[in-house]
This record gives sequence, C-alpha cells and structure tokens, in this order.
Amino acid sequence: MVANADQLDTDNDLQGNVCDSDDDGDSVLDYADAFPLDPDKSEDRGLSTMLNNLTTAVATKGLDSPAMLQTLTESLVRNLPALRVTEEEIEQTYSETIVQATTSVVMENETENLDSLLGTLSNGVVQGAKQISTVNVDIASIAQVTSESLTTTAAEEDSQYVVPENLTTDLTDIINLTSDTAYVQILGSNNQSTSNDQFDGVLYADIKHIHDLDISRAVEYQWFANEELMPGYTDVAIRGMRWNSTYKNKSFRVEVSYYPVGLSEKRTLSSDNMAWGNFYFNYGGEPGNGYQGTSNSDGIRDIIIMPDYQCNNAKALGSYLQYDSGVSEPSNEADCHSIKTVHQDDVGVTAREGEHLIEFSAKEISNRTELGTGDTHHWFFEGEDIYFAYSLYLPKEEWDPITKYSTIITQLRQFGMYEGPNFGLRLSNEGDHKLIMESMLFDDYPYIATLKPDQWHDIKIHSKQSKGNDGEVNIWIDNQLAWSYDGPTMYYSDDAGYISFGMYTEIRDDRKFYVDVIEQIDHLYRVDSLEEWNQQSPGDNPTSPDTNAPTFQTATTSNDGTKVLLTYSETLSSTTAAASDFTLEVDGSAATISGVATSGSTVELTLTNAFKNDQTVTVAYADPTSSNDTNAIQDTAGNDAASLSDTIVTSNSTAGTSATTKLFATQDASIKENSSTNGNWSKNEVYGGSTPVIAFVEFDLNSFSQGDGIQSATFRPYVRTLKNNQSSKFSTYSTTSKE
Repeated sequence: MVANADQLDTDNDLQGNVCDSDDDGDSVLDYADAFPLDPDKSEDRGLSTMLNNLTTAVATKGLDSPAMLQTLTESLVRNLPALRVTEEEIEQTYSETIVQATTSVVMENETENLDSLLGTLSNGVVQGAKQISTVNVDIASIAQVTSESLTTTAAEEDSQYVVPENLTTDLTDIINLTSDTAYVQILGSNNQSTSNDQFDGVLYADIKHIHDLDISRAVEYQWFANEELMPGYTDVAIRGMRWNSTYKNKSFRVEVSYYPVGLSEKRTLSSDNMAWGNFYFNYGGEPGNGYQGTSNSDGIRDIIIMPDYQCNNAKALGSYLQYDSGVSEPSNEADCHSIKTVHQDDVGVTAREGEHLIEFSAKEISNRTELGTGDTHHWFFEGEDIYFAYSLYLPKEEWDPITKYSTIITQLRQFGMYEGPNFGLRLSNEGDHKLIMESMLFDDYPYIATLKPDQWHDIKIHSKQSKGNDGEVNIWIDNQLAWSYDGPTMYYSDDAGYISFGMYTEIRDDRKFYVDVIEQIDHLYRVDSLEEWNQQSPGDNPTSPDTNAPTFQTATTSNDGTKVLLTYSETLSSTTAAASDFTLEVDGSAATISGVATSGSTVELTLTNAFKNDQTVTVAYADPTSSNDTNAIQDTAGNDAASLSDTIVTSNSTAGTSATTKLFATQDASIKENSSTNGNWSKNEVYGGSTPVIAFVEFDLNSFSQGDGIQSATFRPYVRTLKNNQSSKFSTYSTTSKE
C-alpha cells in the first residue's frame, strides 16, 4: 500500500494525518488533544477555564465561612445547565472541575478548618445537583465523582492529610434526603388573652425541614382548626389580626403543598396538631424568622420574649419582640448594653443556623442585658413542664480574662424572688469557662460543666414545675447529661415563674457572647422522650468537631487525705485511665491506688492508706499511646490528655501531721528458770544461763488507732545492763491482743 502523497501533514513529519497519532506534533496524542491540529493548544481553555476561574473565586470567598462555601457551591452547581452542557458533562467533567479547584484552594489556604470546609464543599455540590430541574442528572454519580475527586486532590495537595470517612457517609445521607424525611411544624402560640377572647400570639408554618423544596416554585398553605378547614387562612402565618371566639379551645394544624426538586407533581405535608394553650418557639437571628427589639405595628405580640436591661441599677424593660421580623438595631441604651442580630461575616463567627446570630453585649456599668418571657401565657406554673434550649458561643478574648463577678447566663426564677434564681446557670469569673448551678437550695454552687471558648455549645434544660418532691431539673451540654436534680422546683412561693437568658448581675467589664437557635416549648414535639429531644440537633450548620485535648491544671488532695484530685481544663469522660497508668509516691515510697474515677473536670485517685498534711506526695500519669485511647484521661469527645511527669501534689489534708512517739510498756513479765516476775513496768530482767528465758511486753496503742492512725510501729529492745559479761542471743516475736 502506498500512502497518499496529497494528504494533509500538519506537523510536516512526512507522516500524513490519517496515519499520524499526533497530527500537530505537540506530544499530546490526538485522542487526548482538544485541538489536534494546533501545536500551541491541547486543552479547551474556554468553558473549562472560565468555570475553573469562577470556582477558584467562589472557593476563596468561602474560606472564611463553611456555610458560605456550601451556599456558593450549591449555586454554582445548580446553574450549570445554563452553560448549555449535557447531563454527562455535569455529572463528570464540570462536577469534577468544581471539586478539584475548590479542594486545591482550601488545601492551600486553610490548615485548621479543613474537615469542615471540605465537608460543606461536598455537601454543596450534591445539594446543588439535587436542585437541577431542567435536565435529568444522576445524583449518585455526582456524589461518587465528588468523593473521588476530593480524596484524590486532597492527597495531591497534602499526602499527610486523610479525608474523614464520614464525608462519604454524609453524601449518601444527602442523596437519600428526599421527601420521606421532610416535615412541617407549627411555631408560635395560640394562647388566649386574659382580658378578652382575642388571641395574643401567632401561628407560623415552619418549612425549613423540607429539604427537597424547589424554592423557585410556589408554596401553598391551608390551616385547619379541629380538622375543619379555616376559610381564608392560606398564608404562611396566622397573625396581625384579632381572632374571635370561633376558634377558642381548638387545636390547629397546617397543610403545606410544594414542588419537590426535579418533580412536576406537588406533594402535600401536614404538621402535627398544636393543642389550645400550647406554644413552640424556635428563633434566632435570621431575617424573617428572628429577633428584633420592636413590637408589631398593630400591637399584637408575635413572640414571647422581651428584653430586660438594667444600667447603673436603673431598670428598663424593652418592648415585646416579633417572631417574624428582620435584623434589629442596638438598644437605645447602647452605651451600656445591647441585644442585636449580627451577620456571621461581621463578627467572624459561623452562625449555628443560617447566617445571622444574636449578640449580647454589656459594658462595665451594666447590671443586666437579658431576654425573658414577659407574657403571662408563657410563664411557668405548678404542674407544667418547660423545655428550653439554645446554642452558646463564648469568644475567647472576652471570657479568658479574670473579672470581679461571675455572670448568670440562664435563670428559672419565680416572681418576687429577689434573693436569686430558683435555678441559674452561672459562668465563672476565673477565666476557666466553668458553669456552676446557683440555687437557694444549695449552700455551695454545684459544678455542671466546663465550656470551651470559640466554639458553639448546645445547652438544653428541662424543668418540671412542682412544689413537691416530684419536681425535677435536667441540664444537657452538647447532648451529654451534665446535671440533674429531683425535688421541689417552685419552692419560693405560689407565684408563677419565667425563663430569662443573657448576662445578669454586675458586669464590671466589657463582655459579649453569641446565642443562636433558641427553642422554648411546653410539650414534647415530634419526639416521645427526653432522650430523643436531647439528641435533636438545634441547628442546620454542623458544629466544628472538638479536637482539643483537655489540659492539666492542678493536683491537690481531699481534706481527709484519702484522694488525690487532678483537675483539667474541661469536662472529662466517665471512661478513664486505669490505676496502673498512674504513679503515686508518699515521702518517696510508692503508694497504692485502689480506684480511679472522674467527676466533672476532675480525676479522683483513691488511696489505700491516707496520708498526713506534712507528707510529700507526687503523682505522674502515662497516656497509654500517642493516639486517642479507649481507656485514658479524655474529654467527652474522646481527646486524650497528655502524659503528666512527676508533679508535687498540694495538700489540703486536715488529717494532722505524722510524728514519732516513744511508748513504754504498760505491762511486762519474765519467765526465768520456772519462776516468774512482773510489775516493774519499765524493763524486763532476764536471768539465767543455758536455760531459755521468755519475756512478755505489752503496749497500749488504742489512742492512736482510733485517732489519727498509725503509719508504722517499731519495737526496739536494747540491753540496759549486762552482768557477768555473759553472751546471749535474743529473738523477737509479735502478736496481737484479743482484748
């Protein structure tokens, strides 16, 4: 066969293009060359380059906030069909481009928040793909490409970094998060005013848990009272009007009809019924569903909380707060304190839900800056259960400094009780971020937990209101039961009570903290038990994983000298180290540890023998391995504390000092050559030659064994007088009297 001499030979290599595998001679084979006849180009730098540049800009913008990164990534993927690309290109080429470019930017610029950012990146890609409705894309395929591209790119950028396994699991959950897991709930209150038959609240259809909602298409609402349709009530909320007695003593529910993403048929969801007199409030800093320090123009109060300020002992109650409102301005006493909503980018704190959060700020002349239940319908009364939850963020720079006074951040208080709250969460002023319980029931302040600054903590409180012993209070911190009490809770008087939160008592220093996702209800909703309620996540934005290990602070003894107490910087897990991991010495001699336990942020080592306050005690601890272990000193997140070298223990023992005491015999007797002598009480006379002589001596130690205890006892016989220069042998035996 002879080649056609007239065929095109682009690279002039004397091999025609038909037979040449690299027509333009740029060392990129034709099958992989986007421009096989152009030696200067081999890649498509048009749409791909544009998308890569756009993604890089999105990723750079999202570095400051995982929530923003997810939102921007969702938008980027959701709008890919506008580029007139095919389903396959979206599933493979462009999803991969977005993941690779974003992962590279994150890996190059972020070292402390990698897991969170990469998690929100992958979530954003899949969530965005689920919102594509103009073409039919395979969500599972995009999730697989996302997982593989993220893992590969992260390894290329940093070979030491391992992508957490749960990212893949989370993607699977997102894929399966369809209409089957969506639900609607009613927020607000239908309570009746005491003065007339007019309602005082608002009912609001909360649809934030409809994860497959197509936000570009209309949503319809229909309200029902005792299962009868309420004509004309077709808005997201029932508010801004005075209801007549037609609906008095009835229960309410709402039906929501919407279009799921990618489907052409509507779906209808129904809320559970809210009984007459119940309330359920869930609010934060988001516009349209947040906190604002003003009341409605029509005078109807939509939400149950109101601000309560006190500056230089001058008290000022704010107006009732809207449920459905926008971002507020600082209070008119901003020179003293303020409660306002802020955007997460403005304060550098990622909101627990959405992008806004509530900032409590108080200056040194402030006595209080709180939000509290100011409406009679939402106070607590005898026999009622109250469920209260919120997320709390303590900025380190604000709460590390030691101040003059500690601060109550949450209180349950009966009206007229001026001595203090029935139960109050008080934040330490020692810069150690400890939470303690203040109550008239206790002489001291029981320890609850140690919080960590610069991260969200989820706090949940359940209280059963009772004057009798069937009352109870339970407090959970980050889904762990931290403190509980059984007994009277309304012990002050017959008056009702209220809940308030913020900063209370004299501040004496400029302080602020942030709160988000506040929940206040008088009945369990969509769950059947306290345990289920406690496990519910209060916000859509995940909290950053706790990777900080507890640090050692102090080593002291108990007052009775039977325990060594090791205090750490945070609450410890009840699963702890073994006794063999500790080394304990008293005056240089090894001491036996009979038990190890934890209580709050303290490790308690129980000793077999107590020690005196003048003895030197040292302790050391060896962490089993360099990684996190099942049995070790660890926080509730499983982070192991570091090993502890020999450390002197500060003695708080009141067991007295150790001393050496010389005792003389209270009785003695000698048996010599078949005869006996006794009664000289101070010495034994031993006579005889080859015949053995036996001497008995008794000492009374009862006063010591019943008092401070005996550390050791030594019997030292000695020769006082030796007659006739006779040599002798002595043997000593001991026994215990039965008397």
